[in-house]
Amino acid sequence: MTIVTKLEIAGVEFSNYKNLKVSKSMSDFSNSSDFTANFDSPYGRHKTSFTVGSEVVIYADNVDGTTKIFTGILEKVRFKGKENKQTVTLSGRDYTARLMDVTIQPIVYTDSEISTIIKNIIDNEVLNITYNNVDTTDTTIERTAYNQQTVFNIFQKLAKLSNRVFWIDNDKDLHFKEKSTTASGYTLDGTNILSSTFNQTREGMANIVWVYGDRALSRYQEILSADGGSVFTVGNSPHNTYVEYLGSPQKGGIFGLNLQPPSGTQYLVRFFNHDLIFVSGTDLGYDSIPLNGGSILVQYDRSIPIVKYGENQSSIAAFGPKTKIITDKSIKDATIASEYVTKYLEDSNPFKGIELDLLGWFTFNIGNTVIVNLEDFNISSTTQIINVTYDFNEDSCLTEEVIKVKLDSKILDVTDEIAKMKGTLDDIQAQDRLEAEILPRFQMATGSVSVVGSKWSVYTRSIAGDSLVWGNGAFGIWGTGKWNNSTTTGFVLGNAIGAILGTSVLGTNVSAYQLAASGGYSY
Repeated sequence: MTIVTKLEIAGVEFSNYKNLKVSKSMSDFSNSSDFTANFDSPYGRHKTSFTVGSEVVIYADNVDGTTKIFTGILEKVRFKGKENKQTVTLSGRDYTARLMDVTIQPIVYTDSEISTIIKNIIDNEVLNITYNNVDTTDTTIERTAYNQQTVFNIFQKLAKLSNRVFWIDNDKDLHFKEKSTTASGYTLDGTNILSSTFNQTREGMANIVWVYGDRALSRYQEILSADGGSVFTVGNSPHNTYVEYLGSPQKGGIFGLNLQPPSGTQYLVRFFNHDLIFVSGTDLGYDSIPLNGGSILVQYDRSIPIVKYGENQSSIAAFGPKTKIITDKSIKDATIASEYVTKYLEDSNPFKGIELDLLGWFTFNIGNTVIVNLEDFNISSTTQIINVTYDFNEDSCLTEEVIKVKLDSKILDVTDEIAKMKGTLDDIQAQDRLEAEILPRFQMATGSVSVVGSKWSVYTRSIAGDSLVWGNGAFGIWGTGKWNNSTTTGFVLGNAIGAILGTSVLGTNVSAYQLAASGGYSY
């Protein structure tokens, strides 16, 4: 029996490839696939055959070549050689590439169940991908913020928190499913194994985990005793201070912001010194310095880092300590940080890796299990499939030696380390961007546009004596002849009529408007 294949690029079938390789891989929380194909191209035979961005579909089985094993995007076309020795190499990824190639617009989610975040991100950021197989989870995130991090990176984190795995299937539908151990029904042993490798390693495991998230403001109170001086030091840099002296609220200001404090200011905050400075002087015309023995009540918000720690003592005793440190400013809640610690401690035992070259055809799904019997390695167990590589050429298809599988645990290699570094860099670069609370975005469009954000303010130009105020009883009513002409196109968020572009909302005097968004979603 022989292996039958079919390669389609932009709907055109190509059968004269020299070699065709498809690799399906599973990381801890995602599956993805890629392909490469090599063609002879003497004297430029294929100089106009392939276009970057075209859809690639690959079929293979041992019957008639109608089993779809890959759907993706042609991302690179590389010509090499000269005259009759010229070749062309094609490569690309499945539609998981869509998740890796786009970033998330600035957004905050509050009290959001994970599957709703996934679907909202797909709606707003990713083209041509559906999500019919995104399952509801039992994990709700109190608050998290994203700003220009890749969709793939965010989905990895959400999958880890909810013990899910995600992938995009051959019909371009996103799956976000609980990790399963569905049996493939196959047993691999000496009858179908051509060669085998077995590895065990401490690399990648962690039995001591630190998680550093963002900082949170926590209300704090101190009682100070006046000693006749004007400078009082509190225990932390004070945010949002409230001060009472002898039961009377005091008016505050910022030290150094003005040469002379505004009229009525009674104390100044010197933030980084943790100081409250009560003011006085002839220029001010009054003296605010507390009398000796008086009581000063100070309430303020102090910035506290979100830090969580965990360890697996049994693993430490058996294998020695292995520490993993996670720094992620998108973690805005201590509960989420604790969940990260728990998830990372699941990798507290040495990783195992089995690689097998197989004889024959097997229809494997990444994440399914197989029974493996390798007597020489003392292995007889049911284990998970984490990688399948198909290597098609004329000889391998005739001999049915096209499949290599990797089983059990993902042992990290150089490619994994590079991907990890890239994800870490992505998080670091996002940290400063996440500091912005109000993040303006500007869009130009004809027809409809995707609105991202939970709070929108609309400002107009060139309109004398008029304004828009969201939620205002008079100025918040849109689409009612506010600007006279009832036929001009416009846009109104949340209005049943005005939300449809081309209906009567704004008048002829409105030549331009600007939308600015802030805040978060709550689903």
